[in-house]
Amino acid sequence: MSAFLELKNVSYSYDPQAKEPRWAVKDVSLSIEEGEFIALIGHTGSGKSTLIQFFDGLLAPTEGQVLFQGQDTREKGFSMKTLRQNVGLVFQYPEHQLFEMTLLKDVCYGPKNLKLPKEEQEARAKEALQLVGFTENDFDRSPFDLSGGRKRRAAIAGVLAMKPRMLILDEPAAGLDPKGRTDLLEMLTKLNRENHTTILMVTHSMEDAARYAGRVLAMNKGKLVADGPTREVFTHFDELQESGLSVPEPAIALRAMKERGIPVRTDALTTEEARDEILRVFQK
Repeated sequence: MSAFLELKNVSYSYDPQAKEPRWAVKDVSLSIEEGEFIALIGHTGSGKSTLIQFFDGLLAPTEGQVLFQGQDTREKGFSMKTLRQNVGLVFQYPEHQLFEMTLLKDVCYGPKNLKLPKEEQEARAKEALQLVGFTENDFDRSPFDLSGGRKRRAAIAGVLAMKPRMLILDEPAAGLDPKGRTDLLEMLTKLNRENHTTILMVTHSMEDAARYAGRVLAMNKGKLVADGPTREVFTHFDELQESGLSVPEPAIALRAMKERGIPVRTDALTTEEARDEILRVFQK
């Protein structure tokens, strides 16, 4: 059975005809199965933002293949519309794209472009708004009266109204206060668990990657330098540091304690795990 999405030896250069092309992405291969929650990490300029644009066809690779359910997206007759209906891409600060007078009208915009009947447009919009935590009392509210976190939820609802099976989000929690950040990430977790929506989240936060993602992809200088279960990837502390990356702060703190002779395990990734490990050692 084919993977939901697959990259095979994908490379991309913004100046491929140059004598010495600069590769934004170089020879990346990976596959994504439906239902995964994946964090994509890497420092600025590592190729993350370029990589995610392959998945919904915004960019075509200079070299290599992008496969959607086993079909090459560059084959003659491939439906890019079908790909984009199945893979929703949410860029940073999507709330800047809100423009209608009410939440319901704004979220109807995508289904309207699909030329769906008005009843179906509104049904999809209402369902998407409820999925991200709004109620019927909110439907006629102006999106501009909402808090930053709720504006972002509304913008994500606009993508969900297209009924994608996969949602790609570029730094979804950027700029939010702690509560807004937690609420948004918990909402994405709920979408993943209850609706089986595949989530790919680009993030600079190792803590968010550790807490929410089951799998981590790490990019460095356009190359995929790590791909595996979250806990396994973050055990490679030295290798990640060599790539300009880090591990979650709780793991760093425990590692420092270990180096001072305190017999703690260093595989804790969240604050709660680190707390429990410290209590285990000092309550003996």
